[in-house]
Parts: sequence; structure tokens; C-alpha cells
Amino acid sequence: MRTHTLMLTLALGAFAPALAQTAPTAAPTVAQPAGTVSEVVVNGTTELLANFVRATLNVQPGAPVASVDLEAVRQGVLNSGYFSSATARVEQREGRDVLVIDVVPNATIGSVDATGLTFLPAEALKRASPIC
Repeated sequence: MRTHTLMLTLALGAFAPALAQTAPTAAPTVAQPAGTVSEVVVNGTTELLANFVRATLNVQPGAPVASVDLEAVRQGVLNSGYFSSATARVEQREGRDVLVIDVVPNATIGSVDATGLTFLPAEALKRASPIC
């Protein structure tokens, strides 16, 4: 028994320096199996809102394409309240299945006009509000 333990210790010891010298590398990009969503792309908005859509989406990379309900994806994006329209589709890009979502953001408020105020002068409201 003692001979086997010594041989195992010597065998493991021979590989330890090689393992210790191996430099850590960046995590490799994991290829998704065929038939799975490999990426979610959001077009038509800022990077901030695109990241919001990806984070709150009910479909994430790795999900089976067959389980993707494009109408549910579209409705989920619209229900966020940030977009006036959205479309969703799955495209083949470089042999990968990519979920592509095209959005149109809601219009931003450019100005607010306050007229007919009787309890507060319009100028006081404008000074108090950062959007006026």
C-alpha cells in the first residue's frame, strides 16, 4: 500500500509545476448548441435602453429557439412603457441563431407649456421644474 501512495505522489508532483505555470486566460466564448439563442440584439435605441431590454427579457442566450414566443417578446418590450413599437425575429448570423428586436422609443418631452394657471404663476412653475 505504501508503494502505491508514493508512486501516486510522485506522479502528481511531476505535473504540478506545469499546472502552476499555466497563466489564466479570459473565459472563451462558449458556442451555443444549434437551435439555441446565441445572442440578443436590440436595434433602434440607446445602449442604456438596449441593456434594459436584454436584462428584463424573458428569453436569454442559451434558450432553445423552439421555445421563443416572438409575440410574447414583443409584448414584453412594449409593456416596459419605453417603446411605442417593437418587432422581434430570429435571424441566422454566421451560423448562429440571434434574437433581433427592433424598437422605436417613445418621444421624449421637449418642453412643457403651462397656461391658465390661477393658483401659481407660470414663471414660478418654470423656475421650479427642470424640464420647463
